Amino acid sequence: MYMNISENKLEKIQQSEYTFSSYDINKFSEMKQIFQKYGLIIIKNIINESFIENILECAIHQYRQTGRKIGLDNKDGSTLEILDYYVEELENKDRIAAKQAQGLISKSIPMSQLSTNKSIIEIISKLLDIETKEIILESSGGFVPNIPNNKSRLYTYHSEEHWLPYRKKFINIWAPLFRTKKSTNGTMYVKPYSHLDNHEFQEYRGFDQNYDDMYYMQYEVPENQKYFEMALEVEPKDAVFFHSNLLHKSELNASNKIGYLFIDRYFDLKNDLTISSQLGLRPYSSEAEKIGRKIYF
Repeated sequence: MYMNISENKLEKIQQSEYTFSSYDINKFSEMKQIFQKYGLIIIKNIINESFIENILECAIHQYRQTGRKIGLDNKDGSTLEILDYYVEELENKDRIAAKQAQGLISKSIPMSQLSTNKSIIEIISKLLDIETKEIILESSGGFVPNIPNNKSRLYTYHSEEHWLPYRKKFINIWAPLFRTKKSTNGTMYVKPYSHLDNHEFQEYRGFDQNYDDMYYMQYEVPENQKYFEMALEVEPKDAVFFHSNLLHKSELNASNKIGYLFIDRYFDLKNDLTISSQLGLRPYSSEAEKIGRKIYF
């Protein structure tokens, strides 16, 4: 049950208050307490460099194969600049093809290996209070390019629980790949403590309360000044674990470099309101028709 903290005077905090310098199995209790208090934790250096290198090679391979099929010039190599080339070219010449390449990477073995990384799974298990064998993953791990100065991919402040209201207990993970994320290049903004409150929302396709069919669907929580916002500064190899009800948003990448992200969700399904295996049900649209059998208590 969420408590309403609308009248509380919230003091501004520093990112260091919910950041752990490394993964330490002996700090599980502290991690959980911090997570419950603020709605998120950051763990530095939890992702091994080899995972990131494998994802880079996989991403270049998939973008290169897709690019060849639509006639892009071939670029040899396995550097980040090669990946930038293919992402930019596909984005400009065939956005549908770019989206397909992104989807293939999200289904790849390297992304799956990151999502099921032993340290990450152990933390998720503790935060959800279930055994690792009971955890359900939404995907093999979402691969997301953050295109510079592209507003159509932005999300306003929202709670993941509004996107997945049939799912009653899950944890989100967000991590930069290849390049650091900070306020100037499209990091995630969060509102600590907001996971403890109830939130109303507005549903529309567009951005900043304006309809635009080229933008993403929004379940926007009108900004509430009782929560201060924080722009996360996170390095590759770091990971952010955040509560399903924490208010957060994306921000414009104002740099000239593409950002890359790893995202995923981890579920405990025992209290869900449906036994449908379609984790991403959207009840406010035609997706509700796919819900399958509801559960009645």
